[in-house]
Amino acid sequence: MKLINYVIFGIENFWSSCLLIPAGVLQKLKKLCRDFFWSFGSNSGKKLILKSWDSICVPKEEGGFGIKEVLACNMALLSRWIWRLVMAQGDLWSSWISSYTLRQQSVWTVTSKQSDAECWRSILKVRDYILERTWYVVADAERLVKSWVKGDSFDTSTAYQFFRKVQPQFYGAKALWAMVNWCVLCKSSLENVGHLFFRCDYSNHVWHHVLIWMGFTRRAWALSREFDWVIKQVRRRQWRSQWLQVTFVSAIHYLWIERNRRIFMDCEMERATLISRIKFHVSVWVLYRAKGAESEILDALNRC
Repeated sequence: MKLINYVIFGIENFWSSCLLIPAGVLQKLKKLCRDFFWSFGSNSGKKLILKSWDSICVPKEEGGFGIKEVLACNMALLSRWIWRLVMAQGDLWSSWISSYTLRQQSVWTVTSKQSDAECWRSILKVRDYILERTWYVVADAERLVKSWVKGDSFDTSTAYQFFRKVQPQFYGAKALWAMVNWCVLCKSSLENVGHLFFRCDYSNHVWHHVLIWMGFTRRAWALSREFDWVIKQVRRRQWRSQWLQVTFVSAIHYLWIERNRRIFMDCEMERATLISRIKFHVSVWVLYRAKGAESEILDALNRC
């Protein structure tokens, strides 16, 4: 879902901020997103579609998956140009449009001509939609557009709420998505970065044994705190600091791999096995660069 919102729609937003997407292109974009969403994790190419795409493209609070509507995003981005004309901020684009296109007319009353540039015609189509939704009362339309701000700047997310299709509130959404965000390593708490990598019973057990292996008698806490601790340690002896850096990164890497393995492959690895893999990974790296390594590090590697 995040990949669709941030990557696919991010590419599409480059064009939709200038032009209204044609209906045919819009359908192809929706099909690409829909096919990707329902075939994720499948090698056969077969798709089991459990819900209509339109019902998915609504906020989680309304029973959807939080994926944004392409057309609503497109119109929200284009409405920025209307907002700039309404606010009359005196920027170069607004001044040029006012002088050479509007010619003393208002953006709410100017008519679209066949000779107009496609981008300007797209803006006027969005203008017409806003007027239609406000019963063609120009004062109401202007007041509405002026409200799409955050601080002193245009807020696309506020405009998007106007253009999207609103569904009835789904009051069980918070509890349902809390279940989706459940930690798959310990199966007893909600997942977040701090919990997943350090506070989870599974992760904490891994860190406990890895730190003992390295000669540290301490407990892992939170990502920022551990990162600061690693930085302090690397200022000391060169080989020990490099050993610590590689071990820290390897532990984070293997915990993330294990988390994804449980979600996408439905298989689990015992904690002892994961610890052995981390030690093996680090050992290979250190032995490859063993020239100049301290004897206590080599002794620790022999014990793994």
